[in-house]
Amino acid sequence: MLFAIGLSREEALKTIPCQHFARGQCFFGEHCALLHEVEADKDLACGICFENPRAKDQKFGIPSNCNHIFCYPCLMEWRKDGSEECTARHVCPTCRKQSNFVVPSYRLPKSDEDRLSIVAEHTDKLAKIPCKHFDGELGSCMFGSDCLFGHIDEDGNDVKNIDRTMQEMYEEREAGREVMIFEIRSTFVGLFISS
Repeated sequence: MLFAIGLSREEALKTIPCQHFARGQCFFGEHCALLHEVEADKDLACGICFENPRAKDQKFGIPSNCNHIFCYPCLMEWRKDGSEECTARHVCPTCRKQSNFVVPSYRLPKSDEDRLSIVAEHTDKLAKIPCKHFDGELGSCMFGSDCLFGHIDEDGNDVKNIDRTMQEMYEEREAGREVMIFEIRSTFVGLFISS
């Protein structure tokens, strides 16, 4: 046992790798009694702050559509504030590929399939949470079928798949605006001609 070589219980526990941290699921974070191994990822660096997210005990921010890695807080701050070079917020800061959402994860994806698995786990988890914008009527959530949260009707069924996409709702609003502008112009011209 490690106690025999002069280590305290706490020191001995810190030599044992935390299996939950390796899977990205350690709930204790920096307060865990076991070793959070970062040696395998020592060259890993956030694309924004250039520090190792594991060494800072941060979650990884995984863009939904690319394989670049960031600290979750760094990526969320970048998406909020943007940068001078890029005004689009929903893109990867490195490759500028469209990324509709960011997945927070303690697990580092080892491949594209692993990243897709992490994204799928995250979206499946969110889909079980009722959307706070959906009030039972299709179109009540501004994200429509693109929403990550569940759109549950009064019978307990998720009806998100029959709702419209954000793009479809945008096009409907634009068409409605054009009709309204045409009607206002027609009314104005009619008043002008009749006087």
